[in-house]
Amino acid sequence: MLRLLLIEDDPERIARFTAWCPPDVRLVVTRGGGRALGLLERDPGRVYAGLLLDHDLPDQAINDAERNVTGTEVARCIVRCIDPEIPILIHSMNPGGARRMAKYLITAGFDVSVIPMAKLTQDRFLAWMETVRDVQWLLGPE
Repeated sequence: MLRLLLIEDDPERIARFTAWCPPDVRLVVTRGGGRALGLLERDPGRVYAGLLLDHDLPDQAINDAERNVTGTEVARCIVRCIDPEIPILIHSMNPGGARRMAKYLITAGFDVSVIPMAKLTQDRFLAWMETVRDVQWLLGPE
């Protein structure tokens, strides 16, 4: 079973990704930036086959400190904690934030796709999933 980490605070988007995931994919959801940082630090390396990132994450923050954690800070944590072979899909509707995250992650050697949620269809998501599967097949078990 493949595990994807979805960092997203919008319930409608979470529902959409959940519906799009194939049966052999387990979607792990974190709804806030601070919680994402903690999860990434607890699950380093290749625990996840792919990451799905939003930039603006204030909607379900549990405190003021988490409300201020953006995708840019999450991207910094990803570079510190996650194997750069893991594919990343940035689905943020914030063009500047998505661009900053992508630039930072690409500079660190990650394979990054940027598709704003408004343009992300199930077919495009499943095409990205094929990249995830290919990478997992090449990497083999950790």
